[in-house]
Amino acid sequence: MYDKDLINATKKILSGNGILFAGAGFSKMTMNISDNEPPLSRELSHRICDLIPDFEKDDDLMYVSDYYIKNEYDNSKLIRVLKDSFTIKSISQEHIDICKLNWKRVYTTNYDNTIKLAYTKNDKDLQTISANDDESKNYNKNDNLCIHINGQINGLTANTLNTNFKLSDSSYMSPESFVNSFWYRQFKRDTERAGILVFIGYSLYDLDVKKILFENDVYKNKTIFIIRE
Repeated sequence: MYDKDLINATKKILSGNGILFAGAGFSKMTMNISDNEPPLSRELSHRICDLIPDFEKDDDLMYVSDYYIKNEYDNSKLIRVLKDSFTIKSISQEHIDICKLNWKRVYTTNYDNTIKLAYTKNDKDLQTISANDDESKNYNKNDNLCIHINGQINGLTANTLNTNFKLSDSSYMSPESFVNSFWYRQFKRDTERAGILVFIGYSLYDLDVKKILFENDVYKNKTIFIIRE
């Protein structure tokens, strides 16, 4: 039965009616401009802790980043850490192969440019937007579109650090949060209409996304999670 389900899922993906959703695990086996894999939440939290004088290391990324921003430490240093961490310069063949497929639409909670780079390697154009960009809904009818739910590294500035770029508690609770955006409603429509939903390296960390998936039983029959062994 499992093999039959997998074959049917593959056919739906190849038909071009699949939604790709990339979580943090999707960016494994990539290399950033600091010659490292992009950090996961705990490691990034520790890096931000290192920017705060006499501050004990803490694993809670949202708490640490909120503390940093609210106490008005140098935002340029934080932005530099984020750009060094999430600006990707090389990816694996697996990323290229996955993005070679004709996805109906791509969503990601990641900040990095892995998906954009993979499309470029395939000589395919990809428009990347942040879910809370004021003009992002104008791209809704575009083909080859990737929506960065938590913001994207290419759009990170001092102005977007605590609004469009979801890093701290305050940014998640801001009026510009995903649940209040045009793309939250569009994500619900996309998932309802898609033939298959493929989540890669995603842990359901974001409550807004989890809520959508759990509110309708129909998703159970067309959702695949690809995780590490």
